[in-house]
Amino acid sequence: MTKRRIATSGAPEALGPYSQAIDTGAQVFCSGQVG
Repeated sequence: MTKRRIATSGAPEALGPYSQAIDTGAQVFCSGQVG
C-alpha cells in the first residue's frame, strides 16, 4: 500500500507527527479539530 501525504497552505499546519490527510489510493484519512 502506497501512502501519500496531503497538505494545503489554506489550513494551519499540524503540530507534532501528524498530517492533514493521507491518501492510500483506496481511502483518504483526514485529521482536524472541531470547536
